[in-house]
Amino acid sequence: MFRCFLQECPQILPSTQIYIPVGVMKPVTLLAQNLPQPQSGQRNYECIFHIQGKEYSVTALRFNSTSIQCQKTLYDYEGSDISDLPVDLSVVWNGDFVIDNPHKIKVGHLQNLPEGFHPAKVTPKRAIMEVP
Repeated sequence: MFRCFLQECPQILPSTQIYIPVGVMKPVTLLAQNLPQPQSGQRNYECIFHIQGKEYSVTALRFNSTSIQCQKTLYDYEGSDISDLPVDLSVVWNGDFVIDNPHKIKVGHLQNLPEGFHPAKVTPKRAIMEVP
């Protein structure tokens, strides 16, 4: 069992806005603190995205105790009328330990846009990592 005290607990931290275009392979890098180093026999990290009632698991790479990257994958949703869909995000370590997300960080999605377009120049609604 992994135990910690508030300031020592592994957790996801707010970071800069992250734009995530639909249908484009893109990693998601997150700031964190106190991320444990997986030991021999332990499972690594994974990011769990909750999109329209479905869970999608993506392998995650721990760079160090303060940074983790959800590996490249295609992000998509059903329906063409949604231009900004907030998506719940969880980071799991060793298969069953959910890293705290005290700021309730979410990831949003964009409409389908041609690759290379900057979303801020195309529409006022854009996919960002949201911090309430």
